[in-house]
Amino acid sequence: MQKITFIEIINRNLIYIFPGYLYFFYILFPFRFWESFVFANQTETLVISVFFGSVFLLFTLPRIYKTSDFQLNKIDLCLVIYAVYLLFRLKYPVEKEYLFLIFSCVCIYLYFRNFPEKYLKGLIILIPVTCIIQIADGIKRFSMPWDNISHITGTFYNTGLFGGFVALGFVICIGLFLTCLKRTRITQMTRIYTDNNCLFFKKIKICDNLRYPRYLCSKIITGLIFILSLVLAVQVYASGSRASWMATLSAIFLLLFRFVPIKWKIKPNRRWLRYVLILCLLVISMIFLKYLYGIKKDSADGRLLIARVSLEMVKDAPVLGSGISGFKTDYLNYQADYFRTHPDSPYSMIADDVQTPFNEFLKILIEQGIAGLILFFFLLYYLFKNEKSAIIQSIIIFILIFGLFSYPFEKLPFVVLFIFALAILSQTQKPIFTINTRKIRYWRIPFLLVFCLASTIIAGKAYNYSQSCLAWNRSLKHLAFDREESLSQLQKLYPILENNPIFLTTYGKILSFSGNYREAVTILEKAVKQQPLSSSYIELGKVYEATGFSEKALTCWEHAGQIVPSRFTPLYLTMKLHFKSGEYDIAQEYAEQLLAKKVKIDNLETDAMKREARVVLNFQHEQ
Repeated sequence: MQKITFIEIINRNLIYIFPGYLYFFYILFPFRFWESFVFANQTETLVISVFFGSVFLLFTLPRIYKTSDFQLNKIDLCLVIYAVYLLFRLKYPVEKEYLFLIFSCVCIYLYFRNFPEKYLKGLIILIPVTCIIQIADGIKRFSMPWDNISHITGTFYNTGLFGGFVALGFVICIGLFLTCLKRTRITQMTRIYTDNNCLFFKKIKICDNLRYPRYLCSKIITGLIFILSLVLAVQVYASGSRASWMATLSAIFLLLFRFVPIKWKIKPNRRWLRYVLILCLLVISMIFLKYLYGIKKDSADGRLLIARVSLEMVKDAPVLGSGISGFKTDYLNYQADYFRTHPDSPYSMIADDVQTPFNEFLKILIEQGIAGLILFFFLLYYLFKNEKSAIIQSIIIFILIFGLFSYPFEKLPFVVLFIFALAILSQTQKPIFTINTRKIRYWRIPFLLVFCLASTIIAGKAYNYSQSCLAWNRSLKHLAFDREESLSQLQKLYPILENNPIFLTTYGKILSFSGNYREAVTILEKAVKQQPLSSSYIELGKVYEATGFSEKALTCWEHAGQIVPSRFTPLYLTMKLHFKSGEYDIAQEYAEQLLAKKVKIDNLETDAMKREARVVLNFQHEQ
């Protein structure tokens, strides 16, 4: 009997949890297999997640096969409805990376939905520990005398996002610290004796507990967690991430509310005191927000501009939204329309080629409409309706508040942690209905085989995609040494990466630099449809000029100047084209505009443009 029990423990628990721990080690630690890319990306992380997703599915399917009754709760049902809605809101053509992300998220949820509860604590503790390791790795990479901990970016390539990740680790430490204090307080006050199924409570002295190793171990762990919290708090402050500060305070308020003793909570006959406290918190929050706004005013104003323009997108598609990836494909065109109608806007100096609204709820409203936002709020309601798992709920509230001012769902580690928290909270929910599979037991094996085959095919597609991205990276690195070979390689990769806007932009620019203008026109036209960057419009205008389409070139440069009004290049190129065409009066008008234009950042390129504008302005032509 003991031997059978031992085998069951090994098979059902230790083996099952192994890939989960291994995946957390990979996704959170600052170590990667690929060499550095020419530009920051997370393709490797996504492809590895697809591989792990396939493994998770293979580990979960045997449990599904042995289960005769499927129990679904409200969170499961909300997720199914939300997922179906998102599939109908996909905007074609769909990037392969987005499809890989969907597959990974589904597999991660199913896997952790069945994860043994007693092994969860190790995964939670792993998060703040990896924060320390990422900080140490960042310090190790310092190469300049002025480098300090505020410059650490970790695996996020951004100090703000890394600050958010460290802040999440800090919140978890606070939750663990409060848990240890709660357990220590119970241990100090009572000892429980069991006799014939009866519980007797007896007061004991604190000094008596020193005799017990468990109490000492608890004290040591509490001290270590406190020290870990201090280290992480220093990094959170140094990151300068205002979004992480707000999210940290919100999550800590939730933890304090859950862990505060019952006798300290407000009694029903004193509800007026609750409203007074809420009012005080709102006042303090407003003062704190005003302080944060003043720290980086330009950055805050930039987010206000994005919100203002985004509301115009919402007006055009309020119910169903513009579709998944709609912000990336449409926003910059709306920004150009805004500055076309508001040429003297104070936001013109801070506008840029943005790819995210810096607000995840606003992004949901833009791309999924009011319907998608309502479904998402329903999901959140059921997540917080249950008062269990305060630390897991603090992870959810942190990511949500952080997402009000940043873009955590653009980075895979935050997405994984959010799905992980969803799955764990779903375990604590009561089922609302059960699906009996005994009647279709003969169909289980074919279904499992289909799922296994599908996961294998998707993993193979992900591997081929990863090899294409690696070849793309090699081509960019060798471009300066062998341009023809790099172009030949990029041409071969085009059928595979044709829906990747970054690939289209880089490939089109390289074709333009190499003089292959007609091919560059096709590629860049497709690139600006998928992601209308001002830099892409500038390059497309150059290609149009080289192929003799001057009017199209001027239109492109005008649009680029409206997307980012602070750019000098569109005005400069327009001035040069008119000057070459013999339209000297028009060229001199643009030269005057260029010289009168306010400089956002001084640089040698802008100085050179201004010198040439003075030459054009002083040019004396025959009437």
